[in-house]
Order: sequence, then structure tokens, then C-alpha cells
Amino acid sequence: MRQLPHPKLHLSSSAQVSFDRRRFQNTWGGTELQVQTELERVETPNPLPLILGASLGGLLLLGLVALGLYKLGFFKRRYKEMLEGTETPGDPPGDPQE
Repeated sequence: MRQLPHPKLHLSSSAQVSFDRRRFQNTWGGTELQVQTELERVETPNPLPLILGASLGGLLLLGLVALGLYKLGFFKRRYKEMLEGTETPGDPPGDPQE
């Protein structure tokens, strides 16, 4: 992507200092200063596509992780077996107690 140069604005500012020469002494030289300033307009990028893309990507990743855990049986519950008392937590599944 080729970027076009931004328009630049050149400003020239000057200032002159006047003071009471009988009371004060000028030790730094002249009484007039000039400053050249270059202004460049920089446009800030739009953050909305970045925010939307990151949010949707995060939700997609969360859904994929949840789907993977579901396929591995992470969310299966065995309340019926626990309530009936046919299985204790230390027994292998499917073997009834004698």
C-alpha cells in the first residue's frame, strides 16, 4: 500500500523583547527571536474494525474451545447414577457394587 505524503504547513513566528536598558543588561545578544515550525497533519486510524475483529475472533476461539471440551466429554454429568447409588466416585463406570 502506497502512502501519499501528508500536507505540511510551515509557520514562522517572531518575538521581540523590549526592556529598560538603564536598569537591565542584555547578556545573551539580540532582542529578536525567530522560530520556524513545520506542522504535519497525521490522521489517526479507525479503531472500529480492529475492535470488532478482535471481539469476533475471541468469541470464535471461545466457541471452538467449548466445542472441543464438549467432544471430549468434559460437560457430561452423572447425577442419575450418583443419586441411585449404583456407582461411587472410585469405581469404574458400568460395574455395579455387590
